[in-house]
Formats: sequence, structure tokens, C-alpha cells
Amino acid sequence: MSALKYLLITVVAVLLLLVGALWLILGKQHVLDTTLKMVVSQAGIPLRYEALSGDVLHGISLKGVNYDDKLKADLALKVDYPQLADGVLHLQKLHVNNIWIDRDFLTSLIDTNSSGETNETAQKSDLIKKILVDDLEISLHDTRYHAYEVKNLTLHVTGFAYDTDQKIDGKMTLSLESN
Repeated sequence: MSALKYLLITVVAVLLLLVGALWLILGKQHVLDTTLKMVVSQAGIPLRYEALSGDVLHGISLKGVNYDDKLKADLALKVDYPQLADGVLHLQKLHVNNIWIDRDFLTSLIDTNSSGETNETAQKSDLIKKILVDDLEISLHDTRYHAYEVKNLTLHVTGFAYDTDQKIDGKMTLSLESN
């Protein structure tokens, strides 16, 4: 009986050490920065950024994000990971600011998505049943599409909720300076 007791204590101690080590690793900004750069490089995505701050547990911030000189922005994100187990993507903070989109790139995106073709591969996700965003902020500047020009646009949404039944809820404010 005492051998079973010692085995149980040993298993619990090893599990606690593993959880502690994982917590320390995820909390290191350097590990996150190295991992992100490696994933982007391996995937062949033309994405780079000037600076990363924060960590996975407390939220990350990317400054000077640049996608192939076609899209530039700053990004801040904080995720409530335990809710993923319940099928809820809960973003406590999602800020995408100082967005700039190249005119030709924006035109190609809009023309491609407005071609009238339907995307039959779009499906409901069985993993994510609900999306919650406590604090969403998006700001865009100096963007043109044909004769339209957006000098400044700021969108702020609080309490955003979307479920798979197509119900959307939240409080939104929009500020726009345009022609």
C-alpha cells in the first residue's frame, strides 16, 4: 500500500513540474518571438514585424506588422485559453490599429471576393461554437479604393458576441473621415 502511495505522490509531483515548466516557457517573450518567427518562416508567409512584447499568458502586442508591403498594422491580442475547451473563442482584447492597405492589393481583394462565386468549402466549425470579444478596436488610415478615400476610420466594439446560430450582439462606435 505504501508503494502505491509513493507512486501517486511521484506522479503528481512530475505533473506539477511539467505544468510549471510549461507555464515558465509560455511566459517567456523570447520563446514566443522565436517560435513565431520560425512558424512564419516555415510557412513561407511574407510577414514580418518590428517588435513583439508580452507573452501568450498575458497578451501579446506586435508593432510594425508588414505583410509583403501590401498591408501594415499594429496588433494587440489577449486570449482566454481555458474557454477554448468549451468551444468558446474568447478574446479579451483585439486591437488592430494603424492599418494601411495598398490600393492595388485592396482592389484585388475586393474584386476577388465580389466575383459572385460562392465558397462551398465554408462550413460551420465544430470546434468553435461561440466567439466573444470584450474589447475590439480597429483603426485604418490613408486607404483608397477607386474613387473612395478613407483618411481615418476608427471602429470600437465592446461586448461582441457571435454564435453559430448567426446571432451577433455588441455595442459599436464608428468614426469616419472620408470623401
